[in-house]
Amino acid sequence: MTKAPQAEPYGNIPEAKYANYLQVGYNPYEFLVAFGQSHDGEESVIHSVLVAHPVYAKEFLGVLANALAEYESAYGPIPRCDAKLGRSNPETLG
Repeated sequence: MTKAPQAEPYGNIPEAKYANYLQVGYNPYEFLVAFGQSHDGEESVIHSVLVAHPVYAKEFLGVLANALAEYESAYGPIPRCDAKLGRSNPETLG
């Protein structure tokens, strides 16, 4: 298992929250990534929003892409998500 890099805490460390719902928006100055939870038959609830300058959003994308490639190399392909249902499509699970 790959360990996450250790960084010095800056102030209080926020509570970790599970997210299975995601929205992305942008303007000329920043990207906004909203994380939330969605359950069958219920409206999605946003609980956190990440706001980043486009340079850092692009860097985040690269770091996440590298981590996903390492994960799939170690554990196999990640199935595509059925966006309408907000969960993995059973037909794509091996």
